[in-house]
Amino acid sequence: MKTTTTSTGPKEYQLEFTGEFTRCPGEAHTNAFIDHCSLCAPNWGRIPAHKPVDLEKAKAEHLDVRAGHLSDAQTLQMLSAEEQGQVELVSVTRKTPKGKTSQIYNVWRFR
Repeated sequence: MKTTTTSTGPKEYQLEFTGEFTRCPGEAHTNAFIDHCSLCAPNWGRIPAHKPVDLEKAKAEHLDVRAGHLSDAQTLQMLSAEEQGQVELVSVTRKTPKGKTSQIYNVWRFR
């Protein structure tokens, strides 16, 4: 897996929200010993629903796609594309413009 650190870097696919909410998958909702959930706060138990990732649009616009945003079927599609050399899974560290905080996550990058 390739690793990159960037403050700007390639553009990422932006999820489109449907305007509705869905059930939060956070562990706090099934474990009585956890009293908070960082996934859905402050909307306890609900997270915004989003449309499926449009992989054709991402490919056409050369956008990185966060691995965690894909459905199981799309992940299998990307694994197949990786075997064919069309995409690569990249570990990315994105820094804020001021460089104070960063996020580390995996993205699929089209070649």
